[in-house]
Amino acid sequence: MSENKQETVNKMRELSIEGCEIIGEGAVGKVYRLDDETIIKVFAPGIPFEVVQEEKNIARNALVSGVPTAISFDVVKVGKSYGAVYEMLKAKTLSAFIKEHPERAAEMGRRMGHLLKELHKTAVDTNKFVNVCNLFKERVLRMEKYLSKEETDKLITVYECLGTCKTIVHGDFHPKNIMYTEENDELLFIDLADMGYGHPLIDLGGTCLVMDIFGRFTPERVPHYIGIDYKTSITVWENLIYEYFNGDNIEEAKILADIYGKAKFTLFPVIIPGMSEKDAMGFLMGSRSGGFLNKDYDITPALKCKLEF
Repeated sequence: MSENKQETVNKMRELSIEGCEIIGEGAVGKVYRLDDETIIKVFAPGIPFEVVQEEKNIARNALVSGVPTAISFDVVKVGKSYGAVYEMLKAKTLSAFIKEHPERAAEMGRRMGHLLKELHKTAVDTNKFVNVCNLFKERVLRMEKYLSKEETDKLITVYECLGTCKTIVHGDFHPKNIMYTEENDELLFIDLADMGYGHPLIDLGGTCLVMDIFGRFTPERVPHYIGIDYKTSITVWENLIYEYFNGDNIEEAKILADIYGKAKFTLFPVIIPGMSEKDAMGFLMGSRSGGFLNKDYDITPALKCKLEF
């Protein structure tokens, strides 16, 4: 770390999260409610300052671009970890709201579909965000030690199908990464660490993965991933994709989302920080038995995609 960065870290204010409610949890950290007006994302120990600062910068750039998200305040110390503090007035995660009001799952699924479609219409400054399609292709190359040439080629091929699209994408879109303010009846994005620009199927595939694909094999773990049970998750997902495509070409859209969802699952060993070799092999075993890397898994729909976004 440079002297200037070290000085910044030394001057950082310190916060305690003792007694604070956990309102969200992901692969790299947890989100806590500090008070009625602020939340904090506490990153896992070992996540460097630069990564936390970069997420704060992404949130700021997203807000300036017109993306409905929380205002980012500052980076702080929380014990041996770093945290990013955001303004979030009297809000809860959408997954928590749906869990309390399952009768509104379909409605919120439609609203998620509308929210995602509006995000994908947002103009993007490519100088301020990363090219997510290139990022995924780089991840494929980092997986080469685990993959055969045929498997690597298969993954590269589906991401090359996405071309040079410059749509802004969230990167990890699901109900745990959306805040709902009941007072204003408003949905806001959080956890923008993976935001960038690329093809909408990056988002739709990732959403399909956590809301549908995971539950096909381990439905009991879906609440851990997104905070709601698998049956409710499917209701949300079905309404989300229906709304996104205005009811047109839904089956083709689901097939494409499945392809890009399973492709992302295959790359988890290089997406999730600090994954052990044993866990990495477990993900690959799953992908080879019933997922993207299965020799019988057909990626032809991605090669011939005619959906308009």
